[in-house]
Amino acid sequence: MLHCLLFLVFFWSSFRASNGAYNVESFGAKPDGLTDSTQAFLKAWSAACGSTGPATLYVPSGSFLVKPIVFNGPCKNKILFWIDGKILAPTNYWSFGGSGFWILFYQISWITIQGGILDARGGSFWACRNAGKVCPPGARSISFVASRNVVVSGLTSINSQIIHIAIDQCRNILLENLKITAPA
Repeated sequence: MLHCLLFLVFFWSSFRASNGAYNVESFGAKPDGLTDSTQAFLKAWSAACGSTGPATLYVPSGSFLVKPIVFNGPCKNKILFWIDGKILAPTNYWSFGGSGFWILFYQISWITIQGGILDARGGSFWACRNAGKVCPPGARSISFVASRNVVVSGLTSINSQIIHIAIDQCRNILLENLKITAPA
């Protein structure tokens, strides 16, 4: 427990000196819940990941529609992914294809994901499965693969298609104060 606390204190203190803030709206994201903001998120990620100092990728209040997305590493620095708003998946569950993921962090070291809501809009997917129809395999809401030193804190995940949070081939992962709500 003490080791986890020291890890958090060290990790969070590194962001105090950070001046690299990247607001997804500055890259074209629209907080209306209707406009596809995927490319804006990728552009903000590219800027934050490529920054030479600690960086913050900021998702402000509002609802942002994001299609399946991969945040690739490795990055040059520590990243704080701060979410004050809501990130929405597409309503058409076929748009995930067979990828198996919605939001994927791949080969990332030293990232904190703080706050916010992920709404995978899985209700219609589960209605399809419960009706015995032909449905896609479903997608995990947020996945971490081949990553290390990851903190996820204060995140709310709702309406996942299959799995809310998936962790594979990772080291030093801390999940705290999460709220998970699944469709009935």
